[in-house]
Amino acid sequence: MIDVRSTVVSVGLFAVAALSLTACTVGQDSSPPPSSGAPTSTGTPGPPATVPPPTAPTAPTRSITLRCADAGYADEPGGDPTVAGLTFESIIPGPQNMSSDPYPVSLATELGLIVPPGSTQRFKKLPAYIKAGSGPFTIELNKLEAGQALSWVPAQDWTGGTPPDLRPWMTDQVTLTGCADSDTVYFGGVLAQTLDSCLILHITPPNGPAQDKRVRLGGAPC
Repeated sequence: MIDVRSTVVSVGLFAVAALSLTACTVGQDSSPPPSSGAPTSTGTPGPPATVPPPTAPTAPTRSITLRCADAGYADEPGGDPTVAGLTFESIIPGPQNMSSDPYPVSLATELGLIVPPGSTQRFKKLPAYIKAGSGPFTIELNKLEAGQALSWVPAQDWTGGTPPDLRPWMTDQVTLTGCADSDTVYFGGVLAQTLDSCLILHITPPNGPAQDKRVRLGGAPC
């Protein structure tokens, strides 16, 4: 027969011992000491993170080369060449008159071109024609401003039936190589943030001195 009174006393003594042990444990600092050199938290929250305002994409500083296999075939447009052997079709001096430009300037996204997400860059189509046996020509942006970029792409990307993706070809320097036995054209152009942006194209031909050609997206001289 079980002695109930003995059982109750035993349970009570066990509960008291457990409470005493818990009190001792809570009263001690159980966290390990910080290791040497490890940062410690003060418990005070830091200032809220700030999000920088969006900025215009800047052309990557790299050199891209397009060769004869990347070019299309077309007759050189009339008029004086930009540089001997190289002609940009839509550089038109004069007042800012969009109707006089065969390639009006619009947001690149409105033209169906693929540019970096959130870009508000405007695109000016600037086909580059090279006479047979001419080149290579190196074109570099001088005094590069935010949002300015060169972007000529392989012909198969431009005429392939899908929106041209300019992102892999956006740069501040490109070399265009002609074909030995045929006139060629490279498709693409220039980007900038506003119609007032003035791009300075520093063109180095294979022979002769380098020349600067200024292009304002809106058409007015700069």
